[in-house]
Amino acid sequence: MPIVADEFNLLTMTPEEQQKAHEDYRIKRKREALGEDFWYYAETFSSVLQSGGWNSNLPSISSLFKELSKIKLSFEQKKRINKLARDIMASLKEVNNELVRDLIEEFNKIKMDNNLTLVQKEHLKTALLELSRTTGRLVQIYGQWTKDGQIIRDNSLKKKMDHLSTLYATSSILRKWL
Repeated sequence: MPIVADEFNLLTMTPEEQQKAHEDYRIKRKREALGEDFWYYAETFSSVLQSGGWNSNLPSISSLFKELSKIKLSFEQKKRINKLARDIMASLKEVNNELVRDLIEEFNKIKMDNNLTLVQKEHLKTALLELSRTTGRLVQIYGQWTKDGQIIRDNSLKKKMDHLSTLYATSSILRKWL
């Protein structure tokens, strides 16, 4: 889920998250101000995007590509965006694979360290099998188990799930350009 800069979230965001939310806002406002000329602004980010420089700021990647979809682009510009989207997707693939591996490992440890029922183990197994495509079921299980006091809330684990969810949302936006 992309970072949204509302009053409550700004109070609970880290300075880095606030910076990212501000960048998303700035991209949208820039497109509104520049209209069709937004292409030239977006083009300035091309090399940093290709090098993976924004990979830690997935909401800004999403914002940029969403805003590009709102302007009229020539065939050549669309080809360049297509290549850029492919390059970003390729660079995000390793991040995705690493997060999936980490989460599977951590949840398997949770399974071993906690007294889970057979049904809970089966639900977890299904969620982990789906993890290469979606985080929904795993997030739901984690939320339920922490709410019920079955497991202790782990902020680093939650951040990994959130980052993977955002990565999947960003990938979905990028796929529209392929």
